[in-house]
Amino acid sequence: MPWTAVKNAKAALRIATNAGEPNGRVLVDALHAARSATTLNDIASLPRHLLSYAQLCDAPAGIPATHEALIHTARGARLLPGDGGIDLRGLVHALPEDLPLSLEIPNDEWLPELGAEEWGRRAPLPRLAGLSPRPQKEEQQHD
Repeated sequence: MPWTAVKNAKAALRIATNAGEPNGRVLVDALHAARSATTLNDIASLPRHLLSYAQLCDAPAGIPATHEALIHTARGARLLPGDGGIDLRGLVHALPEDLPLSLEIPNDEWLPELGAEEWGRRAPLPRLAGLSPRPQKEEQQHD
């Protein structure tokens, strides 16, 4: 989270590794990764044993100019996957194929207007289906 002492995936990895605790983990959150200096290569290089799951959401492209705006989006203005400018396809492809994915989509405007049931109905699998499957490796042809 760029407004905290853990500003990117490299810092989170360093903390989890240096702590040396068996339950230490790195949580990849699409919004925080997109708003930080974290690259898709940084995500892809995270050791699998330090990942339990990843959180997906979307948000407008670009990085807000203030910490207050960053926090506002993180806490109450996340968008459904596909409704913003985060490279979710790239992120999902950078993650281990077997890693569970969850949605973190608090939104202070749409949730009250639509209600929890409708907001949830609009969110999950159909939108995520556009992110998968991961690119298939070309099958080798044997002569």
